[in-house]
Amino acid sequence: MNQKRLFEVCCGSVDDALTAWQNGADRIEYNSALPLGGLTPEYGGLKTVLSLVDIPLIAMVRSRPDGFCYSAREFEEMVSSAKWILDLPVAGIAFGMLNEDGTVDQPHTRFMVELCHAMGKQFVFHRAIEDTPDIDQAMETLIQLKVDRVLTSGGYADVGSGCTKLIQMQKNYGASIEILAGCGLTIDNVDALLDGGIVQVHGTCKTIFHDPSSPHTSGYPVVDGTIVKRIAAKVHR
Repeated sequence: MNQKRLFEVCCGSVDDALTAWQNGADRIEYNSALPLGGLTPEYGGLKTVLSLVDIPLIAMVRSRPDGFCYSAREFEEMVSSAKWILDLPVAGIAFGMLNEDGTVDQPHTRFMVELCHAMGKQFVFHRAIEDTPDIDQAMETLIQLKVDRVLTSGGYADVGSGCTKLIQMQKNYGASIEILAGCGLTIDNVDALLDGGIVQVHGTCKTIFHDPSSPHTSGYPVVDGTIVKRIAAKVHR
Protein backbone atom coordinates (compact mmCIF):
# COMPACT_ATOMS: atom_id res chain seq x y z
CA MET A 1 0.00 0.00 0.00
CA ASN A 2 1.72 3.14 -1.24
CA GLN A 3 0.93 5.99 1.14
CA LYS A 4 2.03 9.59 1.34
CA ARG A 5 2.50 11.33 4.67
CA LEU A 6 -0.71 12.72 6.12
CA PHE A 7 -1.57 14.73 9.20
CA GLU A 8 -5.07 14.34 10.63
CA VAL A 9 -6.34 16.70 13.31
CA CYS A 10 -9.07 15.78 15.77
CA CYS A 11 -11.66 18.57 15.92
CA GLY A 12 -14.68 19.20 18.10
CA SER A 13 -16.14 22.37 16.60
CA VAL A 14 -16.44 24.36 13.40
CA ASP A 15 -13.73 26.74 14.62
CA ASP A 16 -11.42 23.78 15.38
CA ALA A 17 -11.89 22.45 11.86
CA LEU A 18 -11.20 25.81 10.24
CA THR A 19 -8.08 26.28 12.35
CA ALA A 20 -6.81 22.81 11.43
CA TRP A 21 -7.46 23.31 7.71
CA GLN A 22 -5.96 26.78 7.58
CA ASN A 23 -2.75 25.64 9.28
CA GLY A 24 -1.87 22.61 7.22
CA ALA A 25 -3.95 19.61 8.30
CA ASP A 26 -4.54 17.05 5.54
CA ARG A 27 -7.64 15.52 7.05
CA ILE A 28 -10.07 16.16 9.90
CA GLU A 29 -11.66 13.74 12.34
CA TYR A 30 -14.82 15.50 13.47
CA ASN A 31 -16.51 14.77 16.81
CA SER A 32 -18.69 16.21 19.49
CA ALA A 33 -17.89 15.99 23.23
CA LEU A 34 -14.13 15.59 22.92
CA PRO A 35 -13.63 15.70 26.72
CA LEU A 36 -15.68 12.46 26.76
CA GLY A 37 -13.44 10.86 24.16
CA GLY A 38 -15.42 11.97 21.12
CA LEU A 39 -19.04 11.24 20.23
CA THR A 40 -21.18 11.47 17.08
CA PRO A 41 -21.26 15.11 15.94
CA GLU A 42 -24.42 17.14 15.53
CA TYR A 43 -25.85 17.55 12.03
CA GLY A 44 -25.61 21.33 11.93
CA GLY A 45 -21.96 21.52 12.90
CA LEU A 46 -20.91 18.74 10.56
CA LYS A 47 -22.78 20.22 7.60
CA THR A 48 -21.26 23.65 8.30
CA VAL A 49 -17.72 22.27 8.45
CA LEU A 50 -18.19 20.40 5.19
CA SER A 51 -19.29 23.64 3.51
CA LEU A 52 -16.19 25.51 4.71
CA VAL A 53 -13.15 23.22 4.57
CA ASP A 54 -11.53 21.71 1.52
CA ILE A 55 -9.90 18.59 2.97
CA PRO A 56 -11.30 15.11 3.67
CA LEU A 57 -13.32 14.65 6.84
CA ILE A 58 -13.91 11.52 8.90
CA ALA A 59 -16.91 11.72 11.25
CA MET A 60 -17.02 9.87 14.56
CA VAL A 61 -19.92 7.49 15.13
CA ARG A 62 -20.14 6.76 18.85
CA SER A 63 -23.33 6.99 20.89
CA ARG A 64 -21.88 7.25 24.40
CA PRO A 65 -18.61 7.46 26.33
CA ASP A 66 -17.02 4.85 28.62
CA GLY A 67 -16.43 1.70 26.64
CA PHE A 68 -17.20 0.10 23.30
CA CYS A 69 -19.49 -2.86 24.06
CA TYR A 70 -22.88 -1.64 22.90
CA SER A 71 -26.42 -2.90 23.27
CA ALA A 72 -28.57 -3.76 20.26
CA ARG A 73 -30.42 -0.47 20.62
CA GLU A 74 -27.20 1.53 20.88
CA PHE A 75 -25.92 -0.14 17.72
CA GLU A 76 -29.20 0.59 15.94
CA GLU A 77 -28.83 4.25 16.91
CA MET A 78 -25.28 4.34 15.54
CA VAL A 79 -26.32 2.70 12.28
CA SER A 80 -28.95 5.41 11.89
CA SER A 81 -26.30 8.08 12.59
CA ALA A 82 -23.87 6.49 10.14
CA LYS A 83 -26.46 6.51 7.37
CA TRP A 84 -27.22 10.23 7.56
CA ILE A 85 -23.54 11.05 7.95
CA LEU A 86 -22.57 8.97 4.92
CA ASP A 87 -25.20 10.79 2.86
CA LEU A 88 -23.11 13.94 3.37
CA PRO A 89 -19.81 14.53 1.50
CA VAL A 90 -17.65 12.99 4.22
CA ALA A 91 -14.68 10.74 3.45
CA GLY A 92 -15.92 8.14 5.91
CA ILE A 93 -16.66 7.33 9.53
CA ALA A 94 -14.67 6.28 12.59
CA PHE A 95 -16.26 3.51 14.63
CA GLY A 96 -15.23 0.75 17.00
CA MET A 97 -17.18 -2.02 18.73
CA LEU A 98 -15.91 -4.71 21.08
CA ASN A 99 -17.29 -7.82 22.71
CA GLU A 100 -17.47 -8.14 26.48
CA ASP A 101 -14.07 -9.85 26.49
CA GLY A 102 -12.52 -6.93 24.60
CA THR A 103 -12.14 -8.69 21.26
CA VAL A 104 -13.35 -7.02 18.08
CA ASP A 105 -17.10 -7.46 17.56
CA GLN A 106 -16.82 -8.89 14.07
CA PRO A 107 -20.47 -9.06 12.91
CA HIS A 108 -21.27 -5.46 13.85
CA THR A 109 -17.96 -4.14 12.57
CA ARG A 110 -18.45 -5.97 9.28
CA PHE A 111 -21.89 -4.43 8.92
CA MET A 112 -20.48 -0.92 9.34
CA VAL A 113 -17.56 -1.60 6.98
CA GLU A 114 -19.91 -2.85 4.28
CA LEU A 115 -22.25 0.10 4.82
CA CYS A 116 -19.36 2.51 4.25
CA HIS A 117 -17.95 0.69 1.26
CA ALA A 118 -21.36 0.41 -0.39
CA MET A 119 -21.46 4.21 -0.36
CA GLY A 120 -17.87 4.60 -1.58
CA LYS A 121 -16.65 5.79 1.83
CA GLN A 122 -13.82 4.76 4.16
CA PHE A 123 -14.16 2.89 7.44
CA VAL A 124 -11.77 3.72 10.27
CA PHE A 125 -11.56 1.57 13.39
CA HIS A 126 -10.73 3.97 16.21
CA ARG A 127 -8.76 3.56 19.45
CA ALA A 128 -11.13 0.93 20.80
CA ILE A 129 -8.32 -1.32 19.57
CA GLU A 130 -6.29 -0.22 22.60
CA ASP A 131 -8.75 -2.13 24.81
CA THR A 132 -8.34 -5.43 22.98
CA PRO A 133 -6.42 -8.20 24.80
CA ASP A 134 -4.16 -8.91 21.80
CA ILE A 135 -3.57 -5.98 19.48
CA ASP A 136 -1.89 -8.12 16.81
CA GLN A 137 -4.83 -10.50 16.69
CA ALA A 138 -7.13 -7.49 16.51
CA MET A 139 -5.16 -6.14 13.55
CA GLU A 140 -5.46 -9.45 11.72
CA THR A 141 -9.21 -9.38 12.36
CA LEU A 142 -9.57 -5.82 11.07
CA ILE A 143 -7.66 -6.72 7.91
CA GLN A 144 -9.96 -9.70 7.34
CA LEU A 145 -12.95 -7.38 7.78
CA LYS A 146 -11.51 -5.04 5.11
CA VAL A 147 -11.18 -2.07 7.46
CA ASP A 148 -9.45 0.77 5.62
CA ARG A 149 -7.59 2.37 8.51
CA VAL A 150 -6.97 1.95 12.22
CA LEU A 151 -6.28 4.78 14.67
CA THR A 152 -3.96 3.44 17.33
CA SER A 153 -1.21 4.24 19.80
CA GLY A 154 0.09 0.70 19.51
CA GLY A 155 -1.65 -0.59 22.61
CA TYR A 156 0.07 1.98 24.81
CA ALA A 157 -1.21 5.08 26.58
CA ASP A 158 0.18 7.39 23.90
CA VAL A 159 2.25 7.37 20.71
CA GLY A 160 5.41 8.33 22.57
CA SER A 161 5.25 5.18 24.68
CA GLY A 162 4.01 3.10 21.76
CA CYS A 163 6.44 4.37 19.13
CA THR A 164 8.42 1.14 18.76
CA LYS A 165 5.26 -0.96 18.54
CA LEU A 166 3.68 1.42 16.02
CA ILE A 167 6.72 1.21 13.77
CA GLN A 168 6.56 -2.58 13.99
CA MET A 169 2.84 -2.50 13.15
CA GLN A 170 3.51 -0.31 10.13
CA LYS A 171 6.06 -2.84 8.86
CA ASN A 172 3.87 -5.86 9.59
CA TYR A 173 0.47 -4.58 8.49
CA GLY A 174 0.97 -1.37 6.52
CA ALA A 175 0.66 -3.11 3.16
CA SER A 176 -2.85 -4.32 4.09
CA ILE A 177 -4.31 -1.56 6.25
CA GLU A 178 -3.50 2.09 6.89
CA ILE A 179 -1.90 2.75 10.28
CA LEU A 180 -2.87 6.12 11.76
CA ALA A 181 -0.71 6.83 14.82
CA GLY A 182 -2.55 8.94 17.35
CA CYS A 183 -3.00 9.91 20.99
CA GLY A 184 -0.50 12.19 22.65
CA LEU A 185 1.12 13.35 19.42
CA THR A 186 3.43 16.32 20.02
CA ILE A 187 5.95 18.45 18.21
CA ASP A 188 8.64 16.57 20.13
CA ASN A 189 7.62 12.96 19.41
CA VAL A 190 6.39 13.18 15.82
CA ASP A 191 9.91 12.94 14.37
CA ALA A 192 10.55 9.50 15.86
CA LEU A 193 7.32 8.19 14.34
CA LEU A 194 8.01 9.65 10.91
CA ASP A 195 11.64 8.58 10.90
CA GLY A 196 10.52 5.06 11.80
CA GLY A 197 8.28 4.82 8.76
CA ILE A 198 4.91 5.94 10.09
CA VAL A 199 3.16 7.82 7.30
CA GLN A 200 -0.07 8.97 8.95
CA VAL A 201 -0.32 10.77 12.28
CA HIS A 202 -3.30 12.08 14.26
CA GLY A 203 -3.20 14.83 16.85
CA THR A 204 -5.50 16.96 18.95
CA CYS A 205 -3.11 19.96 18.94
CA LYS A 206 -5.07 21.38 21.84
CA THR A 207 -4.76 24.42 24.03
CA ILE A 208 -7.24 25.52 26.72
CA PHE A 209 -9.54 28.43 25.93
CA HIS A 210 -11.19 30.42 28.71
CA ASP A 211 -14.47 32.11 27.88
CA PRO A 212 -14.07 35.68 29.20
CA SER A 213 -17.72 35.77 30.25
CA SER A 214 -17.16 32.85 32.65
CA PRO A 215 -13.91 33.58 34.51
CA HIS A 216 -14.48 30.92 37.17
CA THR A 217 -14.68 27.94 34.83
CA SER A 218 -11.73 25.71 33.93
CA GLY A 219 -11.94 26.38 30.18
CA TYR A 220 -12.22 23.91 27.33
CA PRO A 221 -9.85 22.48 24.70
CA VAL A 222 -9.56 24.04 21.25
CA VAL A 223 -7.23 23.38 18.33
CA ASP A 224 -4.10 25.53 18.46
CA GLY A 225 -3.13 26.69 14.96
CA THR A 226 0.52 27.16 15.90
CA ILE A 227 0.83 23.54 17.00
CA VAL A 228 -0.94 22.33 13.85
CA LYS A 229 1.38 24.37 11.67
CA ARG A 230 4.55 23.12 13.39
CA ILE A 231 3.56 19.45 13.22
CA ALA A 232 2.30 19.82 9.64
CA ALA A 233 5.69 21.26 8.63
CA LYS A 234 7.41 18.14 9.96
CA VAL A 235 4.94 15.76 8.32
CA HIS A 236 5.22 17.51 4.94
CA ARG A 237 8.97 18.11 4.88
